[in-house]
Amino acid sequence: MPQWFLPRLLALALVLPAMSFTAVGDSVDAAIRQLRKAILRQRDGSHLPRLASLRQLDDPTLMPVFEHLATSPEWQVQVHAILGMAEITEPSRISPDHLLRLGSLPQETIIANAIDMQLIAPDQFAVLLDDERLGEMSRLLLLAELILLNEPVDIELLRHSASSTDLRISALASSLLARHGNPSALTAFANQLTGIASEIRNQNLILILEMIRQYDARAATNWIVDLLAQDGVHTEVAYRGTLTLLELDIQAGLTAWNEFLGENPTHRQLVRYGLVLLASKADIPASAYDKLQSDEELIQIMVQLGKVAARKEDQSEAFIDLLELRHRKSTIWAFMALEELEAEQASVVYLHLIDRLDDDQREQPQRTALAIRAVSALMEIRPQLVLERLARAKDNSITQQALLLGLFGTDNPAAGQAAAALTRIGFDRADSLALILMAKHIQMLETRDRDILGTIASGGGRVSESLQTQAAWLYLRHSGAIPSALPQLLN
Repeated sequence: MPQWFLPRLLALALVLPAMSFTAVGDSVDAAIRQLRKAILRQRDGSHLPRLASLRQLDDPTLMPVFEHLATSPEWQVQVHAILGMAEITEPSRISPDHLLRLGSLPQETIIANAIDMQLIAPDQFAVLLDDERLGEMSRLLLLAELILLNEPVDIELLRHSASSTDLRISALASSLLARHGNPSALTAFANQLTGIASEIRNQNLILILEMIRQYDARAATNWIVDLLAQDGVHTEVAYRGTLTLLELDIQAGLTAWNEFLGENPTHRQLVRYGLVLLASKADIPASAYDKLQSDEELIQIMVQLGKVAARKEDQSEAFIDLLELRHRKSTIWAFMALEELEAEQASVVYLHLIDRLDDDQREQPQRTALAIRAVSALMEIRPQLVLERLARAKDNSITQQALLLGLFGTDNPAAGQAAAALTRIGFDRADSLALILMAKHIQMLETRDRDILGTIASGGGRVSESLQTQAAWLYLRHSGAIPSALPQLLN
């Protein structure tokens, strides 16, 4: 699910004051009003994250809602609807029929996400590619996936798309042709950029460099070397080109890296080109980091991390040191890199981010946000460690709240069982989080819990928009009110 969801939950209070429970009928009406804020377009765009939160429930009873929204005139809503239907279908698959009714922009957005989320089955590729309603960019995305799977594709289709006046289409087709050993398409693409504004030219060069890297088009190596050798190459083009070269040809990449780093690099250059080495999937030698000389702690830790990675040593402590600095760009990279790290090492890092909240129970948004992300990630690889931490966390502590919030990012039913095992004695933030998690994962709530859930859905609990939306649907489900509520909700 989208990563913005977790910090958004964190930022809003979930304190429930003592109050009398509303009547079931009133709570149903209030839940419908809340859900209409997700289904109807809001001027501030708040309906879109609400829709994302509904998708996160992974609830098959939402199918009529998503089917209704698939006909929305707003393309972003169409995307949420088609992906939402796919996620709750068994097995999880997009519907070609629904997809092919849409315009080119929602089509390509859905396909890009569906490929990443494994929501397209191999037998669906042919069905989609044979249909004339499939947009050109969507077609290329599917062909690109087939190429990555080493399946045969129609090269003539790629050549035709490479000459498109749509530079995104031309860039992707040229990159795929280069992967097939035909780098001349890249030269033709570069010629298309002649005479256009430098800002647009650079944006498109960065785009095609990323596509070349993503699809491992090694035949593009010489073209990139020539590109980076041009006078006045833009700093962002140099940066992205160096990263791409490192993964295609490590020696050519290190040559470009040394050249752009320079003999007397600034702090900014040291950080950027240090991150290039760390971010590269190439087997960077430890000696490459020797050129990153600085008294700055950030640079020293980056060098330390790069060298232990090159020597195949335990990287967990170096990752912890890096994350403790709270440097934004390196933190973004670190969380992506941790997904690829050996589970045992990654678990050490995630546990540190969670456990350090116990050292200072004052609410620190940045630390807590990282802990929430760590909980969701750790739940995927070592769920028992999360559940153990939750069982012994102090009631309503920042640590307990972070653990519960992180559990919203998993479909593991153990999250609901762990939440149900907690002692809930009032209306504090942790009690509210635990109840919504329970409602998501278990089949039946006790009457008192259902009534409290209705209060949250009614807006009385000062709950975040995302959680309030989830609580509203869950209340309808646990009250058996979905059949009677749907006509009011969708009309």
